[in-house]
Amino acid sequence: MQRYTKAALALLGLLVLGWGAVKLVYEPFMTRQLIALMAEESRKIEAFNAVGRLETYDSLSTLLQKGCLREAAQLIEIQQSLLLTGIAHDMEQSPEVSKVVSGRNAQVAERARAEATNRNPPRGYTPCR
Repeated sequence: MQRYTKAALALLGLLVLGWGAVKLVYEPFMTRQLIALMAEESRKIEAFNAVGRLETYDSLSTLLQKGCLREAAQLIEIQQSLLLTGIAHDMEQSPEVSKVVSGRNAQVAERARAEATNRNPPRGYTPCR
């Protein structure tokens, strides 16, 4: 019986040592992989957002070239409302984000809070004819 206990303890010790060795060898590799993956996903998200901003600027440029000033102003109001709502949400989720936004521009932080409490959808967009 004592022989089996010693064998079980030895096997358990080997398992713990093996787990420690695997963790020591693979953890830095996995951490680097995770950081690279997160950076890549962040770049994808930023590229997607940049395309959306460019599309908005293209639409705005087209409206201004056509002389549709009221419609261009409406498009700007809609985009501002969306951005302010997003900023307000991020500020609600993280005190650090709130500090950064307030430090950069306190008026924008206040507008974002006001937009979030307002919760009214932006006025409808009327296309230029």
